[in-house]
Amino acid sequence: MALQISTPVKTNSGITLATSYGRVTSIDPLFGTSVEPYLSVYASKDDFINNAATLVATNMAGVSILPGFNFPYNRQTDGVDTLMFCHTQIQTALTAMGITSTIEGLN
Repeated sequence: MALQISTPVKTNSGITLATSYGRVTSIDPLFGTSVEPYLSVYASKDDFINNAATLVATNMAGVSILPGFNFPYNRQTDGVDTLMFCHTQIQTALTAMGITSTIEGLN
């Protein structure tokens, strides 16, 4: 599963990417009341596959896409698939920043 980012973002070196690729990893803390996903942004899926360095990126207004998140989590209401939960929560956070993304790898 990944986030295909379809809104332009800027790298810390000033390059604008028309699209980019995000991979999400997650830690489920001990008490199970939150999840701590981490978003790694790459220029492309090929960069991820080839183990390229992750990017420090901002939206076009210059707001940083921070890699770390923490979301409240309730297994009863949010379901058992914490990775999908993390993808949808990060997607919502990106949308609030004006960044459009699609969750890939659902099939």
